[in-house]
Amino acid sequence: MKERKMTEKKFWKIVKWVDWKKDHDDMTVRKLYLLKNLSYNEIVGLRDILTEKFNAICDAEGSKLCYDTWTDCVYQIIGEGKEEFDRNIANPDLIRERLESMDIHECFGYVIPYVDDVVNLSTSRYKSCI
Repeated sequence: MKERKMTEKKFWKIVKWVDWKKDHDDMTVRKLYLLKNLSYNEIVGLRDILTEKFNAICDAEGSKLCYDTWTDCVYQIIGEGKEEFDRNIANPDLIRERLESMDIHECFGYVIPYVDDVVNLSTSRYKSCI
């Protein structure tokens, strides 16, 4: 098993810092900040934990749905922080209610860097943004 440099505590601290509940604009700036300030292993770990949380919500809700609105809904719950995540895990009806009400913003998952984004840092794609 590979060493993961990201902890649950740090994951939720980053989620809180992103402040998804308040601001959905200019997420690229936040993503670039994470890319510049986290190590490769931390980015891998951050993505791993995000995937674990995503799967936990899917398991709690009892389905393996995979469509754009569902994905946005799951990431919305995670993006609103640990308290909201735990609340939805404990009461999966809240997940369905959010989905039905469309209380969703696209898409917290885009803020969290992908491993491929690290590669793009060395290309001209992001140089003008940093």
